[in-house]
Amino acid sequence: MNKKSLARFVGFVAVAALVVAACGGGDKTAASNAKNSSTTKPANAGKAPKTGPGFDGTTIKLGVITPQSGAIGKVVADAIGTPLTSGNQVYWDAVNAKGGVAGKYKVQLETGDSQYDATIGLQAYDKIKNDVAAFQQVLGTQVLQAMQPKLQVDQVSASPATLDAAWTLDPNLIPIATSYQLLSINGIDYYLNNGGSKTKNICLLAQDDAYGEAGVQGATYEAQKAGFTIKTTQRYPTLTDKTAQIQALKDNACDAVLFVATLADTKSAIQTAVQIKFNARWIALSPAWQPTYVSASETDASFKTYLQQNMWVSSTGVAWDSPLNQQMLADQAKYAPTQKPDPYFAYGYAQAQAMDQILAVAVKNGDLSRTGILNAINGVGTLKFGGALPDFVYGTSVSTRKQPTAATIFGVDPAAPEGLKALNANYTSAAAKTFKFTP
Repeated sequence: MNKKSLARFVGFVAVAALVVAACGGGDKTAASNAKNSSTTKPANAGKAPKTGPGFDGTTIKLGVITPQSGAIGKVVADAIGTPLTSGNQVYWDAVNAKGGVAGKYKVQLETGDSQYDATIGLQAYDKIKNDVAAFQQVLGTQVLQAMQPKLQVDQVSASPATLDAAWTLDPNLIPIATSYQLLSINGIDYYLNNGGSKTKNICLLAQDDAYGEAGVQGATYEAQKAGFTIKTTQRYPTLTDKTAQIQALKDNACDAVLFVATLADTKSAIQTAVQIKFNARWIALSPAWQPTYVSASETDASFKTYLQQNMWVSSTGVAWDSPLNQQMLADQAKYAPTQKPDPYFAYGYAQAQAMDQILAVAVKNGDLSRTGILNAINGVGTLKFGGALPDFVYGTSVSTRKQPTAATIFGVDPAAPEGLKALNANYTSAAAKTFKFTP
């Protein structure tokens, strides 16, 4: 796989670092949503759901498309895919121990290996699609984009491991968190109100791909609303030398840099900034962060010091050790005791929590068919995470979805479980409240 393909990998698979951890009592939330979801009684409501693909009357099978092998796929699996899927599994282990969805139907995950390649990902999809009722996880934007037409034809729903605002417009997809566009808006706005100003030189450094474009889109909107001009926008292909771009930031006397990057490029970018003595406030989107940057295993002291002094991370949800994560941490301790604090595990747990709420509505409606699950998406009303993530209003169709607008701004703190400490939780700017995504 070439560098452009790897750029797609990290650009959209990197779900928000510290992004989310699901709240306690996910099965209770699912039951509550099921109770209050529908105003029109479905024909089979109250009856045992009919059997169909992925449901044999006792067990609900959900698909997972994630890299497990291959040159690039193994790298993705080690950094992201394995903890992400573990988060899915731990949530369902806990629910299954209580009887399953609605206390009746246990969930089993069926995994397909995409090798982080769109063509192979489609093959994995075709191999397991007839055995699953929905897809709990699809990791990798290029894989998900290739699957979208098939999801629509096959009437299958899927939960994306990416935060682009575009997913809110697809009725087959189940996004769960604040988008990259809104994280950019809130990150810059927080800077303007905490040491920055419209007179400062605000600049952008972004990957030259769709992920980078999502961040630039949010920053451009914030500039229009807040009344400042972006001094310079520097784009770069992932896994390339960024000396020229960072020198341009220094030459433009940038006071703050919105950093739309992934863990594939963060270290090299920051090391370059250290080398050329470029000091600025870096506002990174969550995919740029990884806890090992400030762990004891990181031997580059200048790199760690620079991060502590200069970087903020715009993410969503709460820190790993938040009391709002009490249930997730209890489940993790019981079912995955060797799991270290990891943002991708937390996101996977939250993905499963959202799916549980939707499946509970489908059970209430007596319909666990694929179309029944799609109908349940439009009947769930609001996905709720007990404060660990902002609520996500789904309404009755994609036209009534209202994505959460809040971000949590983190500072770098090596003593924190994921290397980050919340500076302002659930920060929502005026611009974020008015932003409307347009493809």
